[in-house]
Amino acid sequence: MAGDKRCLIGLDVGTSSVKALAVNLEGVQVAASKAQLTIHSPSRDLYIQYADEMRESIYRVLNMLTHSLGGWRIEAVGVTGQSISPVVMDKEGNPIHPVISHLDTRSVLVADELSETVGRLGYVGTKLVANLVWLRRSRPDLWKRIEMVADVKEYAGYLLTGKITSDQILYLIEDLERLCRELDIPLHWFGEKHSFKDVVGYITAEAERETGIPAGTPVIIALGDSLASPLGSGVARAGDMADVCGATEIMSAATYEARDVLTFPYPINGLKITSHSPPIGLAHKWIVERIAEISGVEREKAYKVFEEMAEKAGPGAGGLVFLP
Repeated sequence: MAGDKRCLIGLDVGTSSVKALAVNLEGVQVAASKAQLTIHSPSRDLYIQYADEMRESIYRVLNMLTHSLGGWRIEAVGVTGQSISPVVMDKEGNPIHPVISHLDTRSVLVADELSETVGRLGYVGTKLVANLVWLRRSRPDLWKRIEMVADVKEYAGYLLTGKITSDQILYLIEDLERLCRELDIPLHWFGEKHSFKDVVGYITAEAERETGIPAGTPVIIALGDSLASPLGSGVARAGDMADVCGATEIMSAATYEARDVLTFPYPINGLKITSHSPPIGLAHKWIVERIAEISGVEREKAYKVFEEMAEKAGPGAGGLVFLP
């Protein structure tokens, strides 16, 4: 329709930033906003974030976006984000432990131990189930208070709709349910199952006050970033591959047959997707932070400075080597 001013909002709660985007119904960008997130590493192999900072950043980014939209009408909100980084909450929905980042490796030894009794855990089992078992062993006081467990994108969905849900595709839900039964982890913590096509809920009155998005606007929790990025990059046939660089790089490939590698069901043509996600982009974040310190510009502007430098740089690393 000529003059149609309806738009869709996409929210991405990533590893190092929260990003929001508004597009018209043809997919053309209307507005965008962004805020940084902090990654803490209190000791080797431990990487945590704080749900309070995530919540404030989500609200702030969406509020900035809606204030820049003017007369545009928001039809729906789609949410994605980093995976898997569990947020554990009490019955009031208050986070009671730092968010265990997907970069964190504290659960590896637990996962190896559990695999001897319940079978190979895979990515979801290691990052979600084994982390919960680690929490039960190390913090039994907190374990007794847990009533809800959400991945980051489902946590964002909870803030917007008041409903806890779990991604039945990314979680390989039947396997998750089996592991929870065998390891005595309450299934109700994860809420209702959803797919990337489901409306999980609607913007609440509280969320409207925080974000400016009208109450009653439908919210869809989309595919996780490891599945959304190849889809958005055009991966549609067996053999197609994509490499998407963020704080965590996602290298993925579509296939019908896979042997000895973890795959997830893909929403196109019955394909499966396999991916690998090294945190290479953290080096980019480190460089930008150094640019901000040296030049005295704000960190957001330092990203632009880096992009301008990169445009002028020749190919190759010039002998630069990053060490752990």
